[in-house]
Amino acid sequence: MPIDDERAFQIVRTAISRTRRGLLIVGLGMLAFGGLFASMLVRPDAVGIAPGIGGLLIIGSFALFFGLIGGAMCWTALVKQRPDRAPLMIALRNRPELVVWIYAQDVEVIVEGIRAPVGDRNVIAKFADGSTIALTVKKEQADELLAALAQLATDATTGFTPEREEQFNKEPRSLARSMQT
Repeated sequence: MPIDDERAFQIVRTAISRTRRGLLIVGLGMLAFGGLFASMLVRPDAVGIAPGIGGLLIIGSFALFFGLIGGAMCWTALVKQRPDRAPLMIALRNRPELVVWIYAQDVEVIVEGIRAPVGDRNVIAKFADGSTIALTVKKEQADELLAALAQLATDATTGFTPEREEQFNKEPRSLARSMQT
């Protein structure tokens, strides 16, 4: 049963919010690691590192690395991925023909050669410029999100095949239904 466009936008907005929360949590974890290393700069000998310049450079490098990565992730989550400012929402509202391909992909985690069960799926939206956006949702929500995206991006090809991936890599716009005459 078709849903109205506002409901479809709400489904996409909810998926973006969930992905945004995950990015923020990982970013805050990275900032915490950066802070941990920065606190070691005060007393490097307390953690078994010689207090010389080399030890301070190592600790400072780790603090800077984790701080920059965590800061970038938090900025992306808080500023760039606000649901109504997210690139996918902007494209769907203003230029839906730019979304040329959508599909779902299972998330796989392999631990010591054993496949671990995962309750999430990635829903992928690919754009005419070759860029990609992945939204991670619960498996039960993936079909609803795919249907909402297909309704809003009517020119997009749906479903994954290796041939489509090869076609997208060669010429992204060729996957738009209007180009397939």
